[in-house]
Parts: sequence; structure tokens; C-alpha cells
Amino acid sequence: IESGVANPYPEEIHMMADLYNAPELKHYYCKNICPLGADMPDVEVVSLDRVSLKTVSIIRKLGYVKESLLDITEDGIIDESEKPTLNEILQTLEEFEQVAQTLKLWAKKNL
Repeated sequence: IESGVANPYPEEIHMMADLYNAPELKHYYCKNICPLGADMPDVEVVSLDRVSLKTVSIIRKLGYVKESLLDITEDGIIDESEKPTLNEILQTLEEFEQVAQTLKLWAKKNL
């Protein structure tokens, strides 16, 4: 496994992550080895202050996202002029997902 010759089984990743206190191994496996996790957000182990700042920053953006989403979906139709706004909303939600996963990873590693 360590030499990269063979892919580990999920059970092996789970045991190694627990043994080495490295929950990032699970995420790496799901994101990079398992084909079902290819669209998972990239996360990394960062310090608590970094992930806290990112979390607060993205939470501030959610107010705008909520209002924009209501504005473009109130009529049940997303026209061509609203698609760029919807793409911005989706991008912000992907950032939120990434930050949430990063915070969860930090908590699993440090608590």
C-alpha cells in the first residue's frame, strides 16, 4: 500500500486512519481512489484559526446567497439572465461544503 503498488481496501484505510489519528486518509481515499467520491470537495488539515476564519467568512456570504436564491427562484423559472447568479450561488455553496468538511476534519483529528 505504502509503495503505491496496490490500492488499499476501505477497511484498511479506516483502520490506518484510526491508528495514526489521520482522518484525512479517509477523505483522500474517498476523493482520489474511490470513483464515487471524485466530486467531493478538496480539504486539508489546517490550524483552527484558519478554518475558523474561513467558516466565518463563508457564513457571511450565505445571507447574500439566500436572498439571491429567493429572487431568482420565486417564479419557479430560471431564465438565461439568472443563470450567472445561480452559478455564483452554487460556487458559494461548494465553498461552504469545503469549509464544513475542513472543520469536521479538524475536529476529528483534534478532539
